Amino acid sequence: MFEKNNNNNLKIIFILFLSFFVKIKSTIITDTYYPVSLTLYNDNILLITNNKIIFYDDSLNSIIKIYNLSESEIATDFKETYKSMACQYPLEYNYYILVLVKDQLYFFDKDGNKLQKENFTSKFDSLYYYEVIPIKKIQNELYYIFSFNTNLYPYYIKFFYYKMNIITGKNDLIIEKIYTPLTISGSEISRISINSACVVMNSNEINNIFTCIYSIEFPCEIGISSFSLDNDNMTELSSYSTLISFTQQSYINFFKVKTIEDKSKAYIVFATYERGGYSAIYDINLNNISNI
Repeated sequence: MFEKNNNNNLKIIFILFLSFFVKIKSTIITDTYYPVSLTLYNDNILLITNNKIIFYDDSLNSIIKIYNLSESEIATDFKETYKSMACQYPLEYNYYILVLVKDQLYFFDKDGNKLQKENFTSKFDSLYYYEVIPIKKIQNELYYIFSFNTNLYPYYIKFFYYKMNIITGKNDLIIEKIYTPLTISGSEISRISINSACVVMNSNEINNIFTCIYSIEFPCEIGISSFSLDNDNMTELSSYSTLISFTQQSYINFFKVKTIEDKSKAYIVFATYERGGYSAIYDINLNNISNI
């Protein structure tokens, strides 16, 4: 899907695949199920299926790289793909790619060459859903954060901040953080969305702000929580955090987010599975959501 807002000179590419329950009909690859796709910065296509990771050219006519998953990584039903996803570092960090499959995190370079793989089964196997977010690259180390929301009381968002050395394969946990949001009134929340969609943003004054969008209730509110990652810490930035009442729905299930090139604004899509979907723009300098 392509979302354009010419009035704001926004050029945003947003692709959202929620583990489609279909079988791919392809003359190139057959017998693959539950595809999750990402358009890369070079316009090539990354496809995760139940049993393969495939890098196609931009026409989908040629395979650049293909990796068969091990037996323990192969999805046997669509629920096992809820934690399948792919994301890419920006140009300043050399376009490295992260691919998540059944608690296994693959590291690729921009051309689809596999660099490392880290097994997170012991830490994340019991989780229903989580996401991985690329942060930065310093020398040979890729920094990234896992985030997940608890679906049982007490409700909170948990972050695991890691760095992986793509040469040695050493993977270090930098910090583990629990963040407990409150309602606008300051009371304890009674529910939280399945996920928090997180990205790295820049304001006019601060760069590399880690911003997460989620929903809480009661009543239904959209939460924006931002953190500084200076000194490998996670400190909340109140100037770039807010709660916005959303009376149109009683509950929001799921969020996805994509920033524009300068990272000052983010395009958000969010869904209430029983009723429909919405989109909006978040401006970090205004600390406000508009155009819902």
